[in-house]
Amino acid sequence: NWKEKVLSDVTKGIPMKNLTDYTECLEDTLAINTNKDLVGQLSKTIKELANKCTDKGVQGNIRGKIGETSIFALFHCTRESDGTVSITYAVHKISIEMQKRKMVTDHHHGGRTTKLEEVEPAIKDMVNYQKEQATAMLRKLGVQ
Repeated sequence: NWKEKVLSDVTKGIPMKNLTDYTECLEDTLAINTNKDLVGQLSKTIKELANKCTDKGVQGNIRGKIGETSIFALFHCTRESDGTVSITYAVHKISIEMQKRKMVTDHHHGGRTTKLEEVEPAIKDMVNYQKEQATAMLRKLGVQ
């Protein structure tokens, strides 16, 4: 069993001096404030992309976990003709509840052993899966 969600947005015309405000607002929107590593990655990635982007755009990503939820965020940053930046993002969140199966072994001397084992999840390569989901959403938003 799993729950997944893709969050996305396009923000146009962000002045460079307002990038910190933008990233702080994004931290709240994505609900990542409890993970200082993700907050640091987000701030650093957005600032780096904004500083090196061109009218063609550049991409970057961050990934991490908050509790049982895996997060993969893909960002596309474009420099506008007036010097502002436009940021398009897609964030894939997934929480997997690991299934457990009960293994019972009967012993020849009459005893019985029971143990719980986690069932292998259906998604084998989580990072690649999340990247594909985020990329598909960016395409829907017009990023190639």
